[in-house]
Amino acid sequence: MKKIITLFIAVLFSMQLVSGQKAGASFSLSPQALHDFYIQKSKTKTITGFILLFAGIAMANEQIKINASRPQSEANRYNKNKKLWLYNFGKATTLASIPFFISSRRKKENARLTLK
Repeated sequence: MKKIITLFIAVLFSMQLVSGQKAGASFSLSPQALHDFYIQKSKTKTITGFILLFAGIAMANEQIKINASRPQSEANRYNKNKKLWLYNFGKATTLASIPFFISSRRKKENARLTLK
């Protein structure tokens, strides 16, 4: 049963990767259209990066506010039981924004190079 589930998950992910590929669509575009395509991708990735960044900061900030509003004895018991899950999730979300900013910069550079 375990092998069947593992195989099913592997097939599911491989189908998603294969269906996401486009066969040479970006090479037949004019340089200006390719530039616009890369600029649009760059803007989308930048917006996604900022959303993740601000959401992560907000989550971490809320956890800090929750802990600050509790009495000290209750806060110690709460921290041991809950282990600051919102704060940790906020940190992970903030760190997840970094690849989007890097990818956005690369797309912007690709756009600049297409018009040279």
